[in-house]
Amino acid sequence: MMRREAAVIAAAALTTGLLLSAVPLALLGQGFLGRPWPEGPVWLLPALAATVAVTAFLTIDLPTRQALRTPPADALRAP
Repeated sequence: MMRREAAVIAAAALTTGLLLSAVPLALLGQGFLGRPWPEGPVWLLPALAATVAVTAFLTIDLPTRQALRTPPADALRAP
């Protein structure tokens, strides 16, 4: 369940980031280069997407593993 939540968060972050950055990048590309697409290495977008996905999964998976080390019934029973 937590991995699915991480996937939803990563997809939402990537979609939002892409949509919010498209207009400024197009305007900057038009202003500086004379065309609406930016200049840069092709590998940058997939590398950024992988970084966002890995960060989303790690920030959900590591605390979940830490929280589930103790069985939930034992954690509720402890004072």
